[in-house]
Amino acid sequence: MEFFKKLFCRKNKVEVPANVRKLIDALGGINNVLAYNNCVSRLRYDVKDMSLINKDELINLGFKYVIYFEGQNHVQIVYGVGVEEFNKLVKDSVPTLKAEYEKEMKKNRHQKIAQVVEQSKKEEEEAEIPNLRRVKAPTSGRVITLKELNDGVFSEGMVGEGAAIIMEGEDVNGFINIVAPFDGTITMLPANKNQFILKGDFGAEIVVLIGLDSYKLNGIGFKDALPLNSKVLAGEKIMSVNLRKMKEENLDTHLVIAATGDSQYKKLKDLRPEASISHTFMKLEKI
Repeated sequence: MEFFKKLFCRKNKVEVPANVRKLIDALGGINNVLAYNNCVSRLRYDVKDMSLINKDELINLGFKYVIYFEGQNHVQIVYGVGVEEFNKLVKDSVPTLKAEYEKEMKKNRHQKIAQVVEQSKKEEEEAEIPNLRRVKAPTSGRVITLKELNDGVFSEGMVGEGAAIIMEGEDVNGFINIVAPFDGTITMLPANKNQFILKGDFGAEIVVLIGLDSYKLNGIGFKDALPLNSKVLAGEKIMSVNLRKMKEENLDTHLVIAATGDSQYKKLKDLRPEASISHTFMKLEKI
């Protein structure tokens, strides 16, 4: 069966013509083009970001007349006779170009994660710097700033400085583990288990929120949680979370971590773009 799957995939893979590839590159790449339409003489494409379009390259490719609709994120390219056939070539090439893009993004992410892990290992061999504490990632995923979270609370600095991790890497049953970012005591853990406060032995205190709207689950999918007032070591499992269920319920999948007002360590430092569970992904400075 696997042989026939591979054979089927090979036969259905579209070879992307060079002129199509160059056009898409000039339009900012396959991830920048949203819609591929045409009329009797023009290609009519919607894009995410007009600034990514290489206007000079479009001219070099022979497209002398290009109309840009800046406010609508839309571009029209005068093609002439054969526009429908050419646009079909472009649309047929989209799956292959997207697959190439995703493969490259995955490769780049793996490289970034490997760099984060390697850097974290080196730091673990070094002594702690006074007034600066390492914070290990409670889970794995891509890291964003709280500003990018745009939730109106964490993003506005109403809690404290920190970051968010887009959770990923669930096991065959859909679960991920949440581990302690540093040595400390769990001083707050509500009945629905969707958040906790960890007070560090060295004076830091953080709040960890597992999904902005995960309270809607009423604790379903949060299991094996350690009890309130438990003492934990950095990297020790605090609970398991059913990430698959959160996705199925269309709930937010950001793990948010922020310093509290009572923390002696409040200043975010050295935030990394990727988080690998139990490895340092940011630091907090004492102020």
